[in-house]
Amino acid sequence: MVFSKQNPMEGKVLILVVDDNREWGACIARALKQECGEEFEVLTAESGLDAIRVVGENPTKRLRGVITNFYMGSGMNGAQLAERIVEEAPEPKPVIILRTTQIRPGVVSECFNMIRQKSLEVSEVKEFAASAIAMFRRRP
Repeated sequence: MVFSKQNPMEGKVLILVVDDNREWGACIARALKQECGEEFEVLTAESGLDAIRVVGENPTKRLRGVITNFYMGSGMNGAQLAERIVEEAPEPKPVIILRTTQIRPGVVSECFNMIRQKSLEVSEVKEFAASAIAMFRRRP
């Protein structure tokens, strides 16, 4: 129950980028940081389990949203991570799942706000970051 430790009324606001491809995760994180400036802290993780560890190590930070890869090589995929976040977080969190192939019907539930193709061109990353930040800003 890592997420239950967070107090939704205190601490810096956190956005978490989770991708087993370190370069892709860093690219998304850079674009988010450029878009939001100091408003949010953007951290990265390389697996679902790593993401849970990162959130656990930052209990005073309010998790505002997650951008995660769907297919990751170790243990937990993006949908499983999103389900855990939705189940354990003190308030609902928007989750954006990036994918490279079609997701089977029934795998994605109504808790996911947006699914984007992971094959975004570099020129689209900035637009994607702006859309994601806008969505995260609308959340409590």
